[in-house]
Amino acid sequence: MLTSPELIAAAREALGMSQSELAQASKLGLRTIRNIETRQTVGTDVFELCQKALEARGVEFFQTNNRAGFSIPAAWVRPKKRRPANQPGST
Repeated sequence: MLTSPELIAAAREALGMSQSELAQASKLGLRTIRNIETRQTVGTDVFELCQKALEARGVEFFQTNNRAGFSIPAAWVRPKKRRPANQPGST
């Protein structure tokens, strides 16, 4: 089952991967990853390489009834980098 561009992007972000990291992992170009995530036309084989790279990192894509989604083992998720607070005492 091939998943959607939106789920590819969401899974990548949930793993804390950049588009560049996914490009390297899938052996695709950065522009190709951007094209996938913005719903540009790419070949099924190219899309599948991207999906398989995410699956190799623990992502499980699924579809039940009319819903599609993904799951990731908690141990695979990298925390997002925190932005420094603007200034002390500001709300």
